[in-house]
Amino acid sequence: MSGEVVVIQAEIGSVPYRAISHLATLVPELPGFALIGGLAVIVRLGQAHRATNDIDAVTDDQIGLLDALVADGLDRRGDSVLLDADLKLDVIDVSEGDADYLPFTTHRFAFDTRSPVEIVVRPTDGAPTSATIDVARASALVAVKLGISEGVGRQRDTRKVGSDAFDVVRLLQRFGPDALADELLALGGSDFVERVSDLAQRHLIEDADRTTAAITRSSVQGVQSIGADQLDLLGRAFTRRLRAS
Repeated sequence: MSGEVVVIQAEIGSVPYRAISHLATLVPELPGFALIGGLAVIVRLGQAHRATNDIDAVTDDQIGLLDALVADGLDRRGDSVLLDADLKLDVIDVSEGDADYLPFTTHRFAFDTRSPVEIVVRPTDGAPTSATIDVARASALVAVKLGISEGVGRQRDTRKVGSDAFDVVRLLQRFGPDALADELLALGGSDFVERVSDLAQRHLIEDADRTTAAITRSSVQGVQSIGADQLDLLGRAFTRRLRAS
């Protein structure tokens, strides 16, 4: 999954179009980073499967990236910059952290295994926009979305809980549990893979009813309900492949 060209159908006023338009003017001059979050999932799926409001990126040079963005004229807000008045780019630091803390480990994995994608956003009316940007791989996005549940110290937005779970489902459906498991096995160490497998076991199988309920409750546009039995099947196929190595 490297060196792809992805074409996304989205209108000029959409988040994907505006985000890629802005990043196209900035990317060549910026320290290394990788897109994660909703926009990254949209890129890997090749379609705007749900709404997303903010853009998330991971980097091992947070200060340098933020300084470069500010030097390009963007307004800084804490660890974020404003691409537009209503469009924020969150910059997450993965330069150092606790290896036992899963949100750090999965985010660092997403950065270390990133790959370049030429992203073309094509509206119904108007000119397309494009940029080549490093994006977290599909398997890393599954790990990140599962690992976020292990975060401490902050109450999560209930809408995000459901949309993150929906992203995992769509990635598993799009690429297939075996392909995502094989990519994770190829890129991740055995301990990391085991921890991701345990997360999938818990959220996709043991707590399938709770996870599907969170998806159903999500008010994020485009998030669709999924049955617990279908989630269980995806989770069992994914974990079976991970544990067969």
